[in-house]
Amino acid sequence: MSAPPVPPYLSLVIPTRNDEYPSNTVLVQGKCLGMLQRQLEESKIDSEILIIEYNPDPARPSLASSLQAAPGRHVTIRVIQVEPRLHQRFLLHREVPFHQTCAINAGLRRSRGKFFVYRAADHIYSEQLIRFLASRKLREDTIYRCDRVNVNEEVFDSATLQDWDTISSIFSGNEAFRFTPRALDPSYRIPDLYVDASGDFLLMARALWMRIAGLREERHPFFLDHDSLALHAAYSLCKNQQTLDGSCCVYKRDHAQKTTQRLQPHWSPRAKRWHKMLAARYSQTVQTASQILFNYPSRHDARHPAYRLDSFERHFVWPAFVWARGYGGTRQNRGRWGLKGIELPETVLSRGAWDHAGSR
Repeated sequence: MSAPPVPPYLSLVIPTRNDEYPSNTVLVQGKCLGMLQRQLEESKIDSEILIIEYNPDPARPSLASSLQAAPGRHVTIRVIQVEPRLHQRFLLHREVPFHQTCAINAGLRRSRGKFFVYRAADHIYSEQLIRFLASRKLREDTIYRCDRVNVNEEVFDSATLQDWDTISSIFSGNEAFRFTPRALDPSYRIPDLYVDASGDFLLMARALWMRIAGLREERHPFFLDHDSLALHAAYSLCKNQQTLDGSCCVYKRDHAQKTTQRLQPHWSPRAKRWHKMLAARYSQTVQTASQILFNYPSRHDARHPAYRLDSFERHFVWPAFVWARGYGGTRQNRGRWGLKGIELPETVLSRGAWDHAGSR
């Protein structure tokens, strides 16, 4: 019997589908995957990339058959498929085919790395970020964050796999937008963490991810504040967040279909009148408390305006407030979250030397 493999240093999960929304073309996914593999291999980071092909379109080729990976020594690449039947248990499963938190959690459950981070299929890491990961200075009691930089589509698309070690200089001067830390409303009375675009790089020990039980899986597939909730839940346990230098960043292909643009507040006439009265008489803290208590303004996805979602204050601010004071459970899920105990089809595209075949 072969010896069990030594767990890799890092697990990277890519939740995605075999469609073209919004940058999921095989061309884009293949390039970003190839560049990530090359960066990890050249930096000698023993790691695994888990591509979670969630609810794939049966009319299109699977990612396991479309994506390719080069042979390597340090990186294992696995494509794990979450079949359509497993998505059909959620509300609006026909209207919204992708449940991002469920896909990420399925990867977390099946990951083996000491540290864990998830990323979009159209992400490229700066070479400075890769060098930081290669330094193996990650601490198990720390949450790591970095900037996300949206890059103009034409420049992003012009980059090739051969540019893996000069990508920052190529993208320099072509930033469409950079997400950086900004102060939260002080009336929230929660830790001032780097929550903007936290889902683009939220790196911490896998053990810490498991303590908070991943990202919250709602009964609906909309992605609300789940990344920020996970950040605050983990921070309440470790009390340590490190924001990396601006050169350590995540590049993303700029496109119009952004989550922040899709999610819109919905103010009912009654809520507007009530809020106006409070604003005239009471402090912002009282106003925020009222929004938490009465759950307004509700939110909706612009693609599905009839479906009402919890307010930002009820969904995110209240749990973060409670956790910061040492109350409430920080577990985001209970039971069989992340499709625990369900066998999922898997294809290995490349296997690192640390990952002995047939030993899992």
